[in-house]
Amino acid sequence: MVGPRPIVEAEIEKYGEYIKDYYLVTPGITGLWQVNGRSDTTYSERVAMDTWYVRNWSVWIGRSLFVQNSKNCFKAKKCILKMQQENQWENNCMENQKVSVIIPTLNAGKEIEDLLQALLKQNKKADEIIVIDSASDDDTTSICEKYNEVKLLNIERQQFDHGATRAIAFNQAIGEFVLFLTQDTIPADEQYISKLLVPFKDEKVAMVSGRQCAKATSRLSERLAREFNYPLKSNVRSQGDIKQLGIKEIAGLLKIGK
Repeated sequence: MVGPRPIVEAEIEKYGEYIKDYYLVTPGITGLWQVNGRSDTTYSERVAMDTWYVRNWSVWIGRSLFVQNSKNCFKAKKCILKMQQENQWENNCMENQKVSVIIPTLNAGKEIEDLLQALLKQNKKADEIIVIDSASDDDTTSICEKYNEVKLLNIERQQFDHGATRAIAFNQAIGEFVLFLTQDTIPADEQYISKLLVPFKDEKVAMVSGRQCAKATSRLSERLAREFNYPLKSNVRSQGDIKQLGIKEIAGLLKIGK
């Protein structure tokens, strides 16, 4: 079928009325079937022009469109399959994988309730929330005791150690996945836990870290440190990144991965 010439039609505003009438024709198989346009040409000239168009443009354009559409369909199918696999894995995680949350606290009365409320609103609920408190002298423990979902552990303040204290709670956790949080954490949304689980579909992933954003009231040095350690774009870090990032940035990953 022959219709308006693609090249001319794309630039139609640049042409005068005569040129538009000359080229912009109604669809037809050959020039003999055209109703309007090119009235000053002979039938043989019209047929010759349409034949040239079909041979030189229609087939090439059609072939290009077919190839491009085939590529797009293939890409779309791959994307759909990937999304289906991710959704299937995520749904399985949501239903079957147990998650334990561990929160060390010390005088967290002004912060802990907001964190607990945010955790209870997650679309993937934690199977347990372990709060390990270092002898707070405010209302931290009384707040935690209000929640049936919270398992409260108590240690002496002088016993606290960043690694050892978390290890005490870790050894009592029932989850296949363990999420370590600080007492002043506020999850960004209700998909916080479920989004952290998604990268584990890759069996080589041993640990996932959420992005930490400094508060507006934080010192400039703290904000810069957060932006460097937790950039906007997700990335994978391994032993091969030690030279660039330093051992401190991936030490946790190496320990968990052993």
